[in-house]
Amino acid sequence: MKMPKILVVVVFLLLMAANTVAGQSIVGSWRLISYEDVDEKGVVVRPWGEHPLGILIYDDSGHMAVQIQRMPLAKGTAKNALTPNKHDKLAFFDSYIAYFGTYKVDTIKMTVTHFVEGNFFASLVGTSSEKAFEITGDRFLLKPVWVENGHKITGTRVFERMK
Repeated sequence: MKMPKILVVVVFLLLMAANTVAGQSIVGSWRLISYEDVDEKGVVVRPWGEHPLGILIYDDSGHMAVQIQRMPLAKGTAKNALTPNKHDKLAFFDSYIAYFGTYKVDTIKMTVTHFVEGNFFASLVGTSSEKAFEITGDRFLLKPVWVENGHKITGTRVFERMK
């Protein structure tokens, strides 16, 4: 069955609008500027260091990927990256995170939900995570909230659009 051209255009515009807030789309590549978590007592934790390195990518087909690396890099003792020792493996494991999957934007609630298909941590594969967000110009803020050991944690991840 052939779809009328006008219907194709309408569907395309609706898909693009679903990822657009106030005329600004989250689609694109975003460089991580800062990453911090704050507990109920106001204690700030920067698990990836003061100046982490990272990228967040949203494409226009609904796929996403994120990678974050602690900076400065842990100095390993392995002579060859293909044969790290146990100490190096632990240091590297604690300094890098990555996952990928699909995403959905809710422009009413101002949230983006990540549906995890692949993750450094296998226990997170198949999970989803809804995060509040703000987008202003080339700045994109993700604001996840979760409970850890009975305490509410609020995260702030600041990204800048890559050009």
